[in-house]
Amino acid sequence: MPHIKLTLAYDGTAYHGSQIQPGVPTIQGEIEKALTEVRAFSTRTVFAGRTDAGVHAVGQVVSTSVTWERSLDRLRGSLNALLPRDIRVLGIESAPPGFNARYDARSRAYRYRAVFGAEVIPPMLERYAWRVVGEIDHELAGRAAARFIGRHNFGSFASAGRSQELPPEELTREVLNCEWRRMEGALFPPGDAGELWELRIEATGFLPQMVRNIMAAIIAVASGKESLEWLEYLLVSGDRRLLGAPAPPHGLVLWHVRYDQSSAVQANMN
Repeated sequence: MPHIKLTLAYDGTAYHGSQIQPGVPTIQGEIEKALTEVRAFSTRTVFAGRTDAGVHAVGQVVSTSVTWERSLDRLRGSLNALLPRDIRVLGIESAPPGFNARYDARSRAYRYRAVFGAEVIPPMLERYAWRVVGEIDHELAGRAAARFIGRHNFGSFASAGRSQELPPEELTREVLNCEWRRMEGALFPPGDAGELWELRIEATGFLPQMVRNIMAAIIAVASGKESLEWLEYLLVSGDRRLLGAPAPPHGLVLWHVRYDQSSAVQANMN
């Protein structure tokens, strides 16, 4: 029974997250439905990372075993013919029998995009970037982003329920990289002052809503509503009550998942 690794890209707008749930559309549900229809479904799929409702991916990794005796290229074609147009299997390859997309991952990288200074957000960005209103100090945003690098208790940046239920050691994660970048070539109309910026973050693991809460905290600092000292206190206090609502989900993309031997599954994008 072949064990395989799939690389997925999806627009998460219409889905209640990646994890299968009864009675609502999910990415895992659509993938397993397609595997069943081509008579290849054997074992439950394992996703490298869970994405919330409305969150997108260009480098999600999935492991599973299949009942399939033809080529993997043909399986990819068959799945894409059955899947909705907002979900695509970018690649399929053989994997060792014990490969687990979630537990074998060494790090995951996300990107969060936001539009600043635009009078109207272009339709091409509407579903994939958060429109932030007001003045932003992007140099300060970069300094705020850098503060997250390292090993910290991210209780202040977890979902409210998770931060209250777990001890500090289970809320600790290591952020390997966190940077604030301007994206060139965004599709704004002539004369519009709009700019597209991106938070790039990679860590050994993430808590639920962690990236969205980090983004919200960076914007709070860069807009002058909060200070860098407030951000430092969030990182040591683990108190979720000090931070407001997370950034909306539609600006967030699971970008790539890294495994041993520098094996990275990622989009061909910069």
